Amino acid sequence: MINKLIKSEIILGAVLFATGSAMAQMQPQQRPQQQQRPQQPQAVSPQGQSGADSQRAELGKKMKELEGRLHELSGKLEKIAEEASEKNPDLEKKRLELLKTYREKLEDYGYPDESSMKRLQEIQQKLQVPGELDNDERAELQEEFQAGVQKLQIAKEKAQTDSEIIELQKDYEQERSETMKSIDPSVESMEEELEQVQTQLMQLRQQLQALIQQQHQQ
Repeated sequence: MINKLIKSEIILGAVLFATGSAMAQMQPQQRPQQQQRPQQPQAVSPQGQSGADSQRAELGKKMKELEGRLHELSGKLEKIAEEASEKNPDLEKKRLELLKTYREKLEDYGYPDESSMKRLQEIQQKLQVPGELDNDERAELQEEFQAGVQKLQIAKEKAQTDSEIIELQKDYEQERSETMKSIDPSVESMEEELEQVQTQLMQLRQQLQALIQQQHQQ
């Protein structure tokens, strides 16, 4: 099955902002500034630079092709999933029950409420504005933000691994998978290819990141 239900449909968007761009913005500020001796820039040969650029271009080309295929497969599977919901009304009941139970589990495990999430968003915005905070204020807000994000992540992880959620999701996905395959027998092969494409994309992104870091160090 397309194991995206919890990640894309249940988890609140705040999870993404809190654990992604915001942390990236914060990390450089948290490292104590150290006096470093100036280093002489290393010369990079034109051949080496050209080779690296060629590698990046080739990786970018492969990623674009895979992203296109990913979009194509996802679109086909989503369309079949919609047909499955229309064909089997019980699926929608199970989906709503899964969503409802997951949200309840999040609350049980201490997921931040709406006011707490707004507070995290406010902190994030303040931390992203250069020069608005002095060092003490920034450090205090960073500590509060990290504590909130940690609480959010722990609640999310506990809810996703809760035995009741696992059973509900397994039951829902099994029935949806069977219904989708009855509509189009090629669903299973498409899902397998989708997973392969996702894995390949992740590997290419890692290669590209490593190449960029290597170029910056030269």
